[in-house]
Amino acid sequence: MCFAAAAGAQDQRELNYVRSIFDTVQARSISENREYCGYFGYTADGRLASTPAYPGKFDECTPEWPEDLDVIASWHTHGAYDEQTWSEVPSVMDIEADEDEGIDGYVATPGGRLWYVDTTDMVVFQICSYGCLGTDSGFTKGAEGDIARSYTYQELIRREAE
Repeated sequence: MCFAAAAGAQDQRELNYVRSIFDTVQARSISENREYCGYFGYTADGRLASTPAYPGKFDECTPEWPEDLDVIASWHTHGAYDEQTWSEVPSVMDIEADEDEGIDGYVATPGGRLWYVDTTDMVVFQICSYGCLGTDSGFTKGAEGDIARSYTYQELIRREAE
């Protein structure tokens, strides 16, 4: 199920580009059970472009900042499904990392959700829900309870404290 376009996203072209990035890396992220990450933005000649997919660890990914892009957002996957990990919602660390860099972000989950991280309003919301991107075959729908369409920063803090 796809929801309305992300409030801070530039346009449908940007969203299509982000989805194409995740279509390329999501299966590898799940099979290797590691995050993949990068940045995207505009080249000097105005083309939308992404850094190469940087392989991270199980729950961490820190790509190098690209000097050749006017960066507008980060992107990363959450790897494979793990019943011991809250992976279907961006984390407090996800939103704080983007805020520290002064950009927004996109997150793909093992359940195939695509999230937008809006650091202006400090809120995350689903661009599309379960199954809109590649999904881990071991994913158990509903295991993390109800997943809301959006969360404020404070709600994420409370959610992680549970």
